[in-house]
Amino acid sequence: MRATDLSPPSTSGASGAWGPPGAGRATVYGPAVLGTLQVNDPRALAALHAARPPEVPRPPPVAAPPPPRVPRLAIVGAALAIPLAPLGLVLSAVALTRILEARPRPPGEALAVLSVVAAVVAMAAALAALAS
Repeated sequence: MRATDLSPPSTSGASGAWGPPGAGRATVYGPAVLGTLQVNDPRALAALHAARPPEVPRPPPVAAPPPPRVPRLAIVGAALAIPLAPLGLVLSAVALTRILEARPRPPGEALAVLSVVAAVVAMAAALAALAS
């Protein structure tokens, strides 16, 4: 082989070997493709599959935690702050106390504060109406 000849050396052999100089191609026959290697022998395929590491089971997906909810006591206190002001005041005050003591704080602090204020204003208006 000359030093300037860039074609691969010719080899005799099975399918997939280089042909004569100048052919520059390899023919590989087979039904299965594993990476860049095609395998035709079923026993070789079975050996390759047996040599594979076992599949690692994936853990189930973790669902996101539900969004925090406004305490129902604060909602009931807000609903009763105007029609039944004393009961709305008590329920809103209890809800506000529970919200302020909770860690992490759930939403609803503003609702409970506004319910307390609305209940106090409603009771003050009712007392002013009774006094006049």
